[in-house]
Parts: sequence; structure tokens; C-alpha cells
Amino acid sequence: MCVMKTKSIIKSSLLTSLLMLVIVLGHHNAKASITSYTARNFINKTSFIIGEAYDIVYYYNFYTSGNLSKAVNHQNYAKYLYNRNRYILAIYHSDLARKYALNIIYNCNNYFFDFAFT
Repeated sequence: MCVMKTKSIIKSSLLTSLLMLVIVLGHHNAKASITSYTARNFINKTSFIIGEAYDIVYYYNFYTSGNLSKAVNHQNYAKYLYNRNRYILAIYHSDLARKYALNIIYNCNNYFFDFAFT
């Protein structure tokens, strides 16, 4: 039961981030609505997800792909862009980092197996 809830939460967060990205990049008036506050919150939430992915990789020795490295690199680049006031691109790269981190969480079967029996 918990496995299905966790997978549905991950899928819904992926859909939410994709929807936000479409809204941000799809409208010409989006530049006016994206503030430093919005970008900072998005980057901070992605940092939390990357931290969870790192804990999974470390605890379960789940080093099967370079997704954690890609996530960290995109997140660092998002922080760089944020510091240069390029908020839309910062959100874009933070979203890529979030997708890589969620891919790690989603593909680690041991994590969901432990989650189902606790």
C-alpha cells in the first residue's frame, strides 16, 4: 500500500514540476511572474530531493548510473544562474536536477521494499 502511495507521490511531483515548467517557458508574460522568491523556493525544494537521493545512494549502495552526479551538476548550475538573476533558466536546470534525483529514488527497489514493511 505504501509503495503505491510513494510511487504516486513521485509521479504527481514529476507532473507538477513539468506543469510548472510548461507554464514558465510557455508564456511570454511568465518573466513578470517569476521572482527571486519563486526560483529560490524551487531550488531549495530540489536540494531537499537531491539530499534524499544521496541518502538512498549511500545507504543502499545504489551506484548504477550517473544520475546523482548529473543532478548535483544541474543544481549547482541552477544556483549559479540564480545568483546572476537568470531565474527562468535557474528553475529549468533545477527541474532537470529534480528529475534526475527522482529517477534515482524511483528506480531503487530496495527503498520501496523497506518502505512497505515499516
